[in-house]
Amino acid sequence: MVRSVAFVTTLGVALMGNAASAHTSAEITAITASLGPGTLTSANVYRVGIPRSNGAVGGYAAFETLPNGKSLLLADLRLLPGERDTAVTALRAEGMTVTPLGDRLDGMRSRAVFVEVLGEGDAVMLAQGLRRALTMTGTAISAQGRPSSDSVPFAREVERIMGRKGTMADGVLAIAVPRGSGVDVINVAAAGDGRVAGYGDLPLREAEAEPMVALLRSHGFTATSTRRAALDVVHFWRVGSAAEVASGLHDVLSRPSAAR
Repeated sequence: MVRSVAFVTTLGVALMGNAASAHTSAEITAITASLGPGTLTSANVYRVGIPRSNGAVGGYAAFETLPNGKSLLLADLRLLPGERDTAVTALRAEGMTVTPLGDRLDGMRSRAVFVEVLGEGDAVMLAQGLRRALTMTGTAISAQGRPSSDSVPFAREVERIMGRKGTMADGVLAIAVPRGSGVDVINVAAAGDGRVAGYGDLPLREAEAEPMVALLRSHGFTATSTRRAALDVVHFWRVGSAAEVASGLHDVLSRPSAAR
């Protein structure tokens, strides 16, 4: 059983102010065995893309090793409404904190809900517990290799506009964007009919959250914020052309108000 936590990381920066420790090769091997191959970021966070079996926009799981030697899990999962209660119950039975976030991507053909998952404990137990819960949904667990973003047309355009190279994981392009002393990861995935979905989470101080929500909305994003310990986490998403989504993200994250 893992111990649930009441704080958040942003894919590379612990909000408690501590730098992430390096993962051991045994931990990465165990996580990969349970969830498929992922990417180790420069901030020592191991990130695994989690796709839907029907090819729709999926989520991700990120593992960070804390200074006390335990691992911290942050996962953002996309579930169909009929799967949510079963998955939430299973995840909580594994000792994880689960927060349903509602339907983010209104422009998608299939209705879905996002849930945020937090857990602290042994990396192997965290990964295995997450997999057990995911087997109760239609979420695919892939052991196949990741294609380069150079082979995905929308990814090339997003990278060009954002001015940053990303990594592909099961159809989701993840781009790391430095913000102050931390790193945020922005996700972009194909959404059908030539469109893409851009989404992510930004942990901010209370005074910064409302201006950020307003800025994102002014660029066509749907944005909400939820309180997590001493910080607010701004969740945002938008469906549109690759140029529209990438340009909006670039403008928002380039503003001085977006700097941590």
